[in-house]
Amino acid sequence: MTDDSATDTDEIKEFRKGRYISPPEAFWLIYEFRLNEMTPSVYTLQVHLPNQQLVSFPKNSDLLQLLAKVDFSKTMLTEFLKMNASNATAENLKCFYKDFPQHFVWSSKYRHWTERKRRKVIGRLVSVNSREGERYYLRLLLNHIPGPISFDDLLTVHATKMKSFREAALALGLLQSDTYIEETLEEAVTFQMPSSLRLLFATLLVYCSPIDPTMLWRKFELDFSRDYERHKQYHAYSPAQIRGLVLADINKSLQQMGTSIAAYQLPLDELQKYAYDIILQACFTSQGHSFFIDGPGGTGKTFLYRSLLATLRSQGYIATSGIVASILPGGRIVHSRFKIPIDFSKNRACQLSKQGSVARLLSESKLILWDKASMAKRETIEPIFS
Repeated sequence: MTDDSATDTDEIKEFRKGRYISPPEAFWLIYEFRLNEMTPSVYTLQVHLPNQQLVSFPKNSDLLQLLAKVDFSKTMLTEFLKMNASNATAENLKCFYKDFPQHFVWSSKYRHWTERKRRKVIGRLVSVNSREGERYYLRLLLNHIPGPISFDDLLTVHATKMKSFREAALALGLLQSDTYIEETLEEAVTFQMPSSLRLLFATLLVYCSPIDPTMLWRKFELDFSRDYERHKQYHAYSPAQIRGLVLADINKSLQQMGTSIAAYQLPLDELQKYAYDIILQACFTSQGHSFFIDGPGGTGKTFLYRSLLATLRSQGYIATSGIVASILPGGRIVHSRFKIPIDFSKNRACQLSKQGSVARLLSESKLILWDKASMAKRETIEPIFS
């Protein structure tokens, strides 16, 4: 039987009551001396892509005053590169990024390195997952190139500037070959269905970090898409449309593994070109058309929108957008552009006059972009396009 009247035991309270503190320890605590220390100290070194550094500041800061006082473009990494180009001691040392704190001290207040005069420290670059792409390859280069003076210097191999940090790492021989991944796919092609091949390809992208995903895609694209090509439902589809379906299926598997297709160098630009051509062609037909653009973050939807707007406006046509102003040039939120009331109901429709300037603007527009239209109420969309 259990005793319901028994109270819960507070182990923390009991520990505090029963803890014995000797006079030396009490003295140490009263004067707030440090109880432990790590020797040598470890410097955590930042790794970030150009102009993609992390910026932090107190919550209640005056941002304008903060920007006037602090130059956030200065980081451990950018100042390390500058020191290698301008400081005589750093030029002579020509050391790796991880060894730099042994000779220089970083001041977080003044955001610069100064020569070290005492104490020994160890530098450690923050860990970067291979799924992060270019940042991962940048870290790899920083660990193998001594005394770089700029990001462009890290990209330059044998007097040739590479297009990406991945290409630079590959040219320096810092990456292994994808031969074993190719052999795995070649073997699977002989007995696996296309759907299983796509899942295997996604798994290899995530867990094996191939050097050149684009090369693997081009080599096995036909094998990945055979079921779509043979299905009656997709007989009228163009190669670009089939490619889009295959990539979407691969992306679905990648999302289940915690990543997306945007993290790999796959031909998303071809899909953008196809969408750009078909939408632009529809803008100049007598009949109206509707298109739904879908894709995860980083797949280039905003780039497609900007390209369409720039093309039409450069030719003197009107193109309007119901998208946040900070995303697109001339962008407006839909409630502002289409005069949709916040408390929309059947009794309160869009406040648009047929003779008004906004109605005339919409009627003359060749293209209307509406972001997140699938989340809007039907009653807010119908008045605009009816």
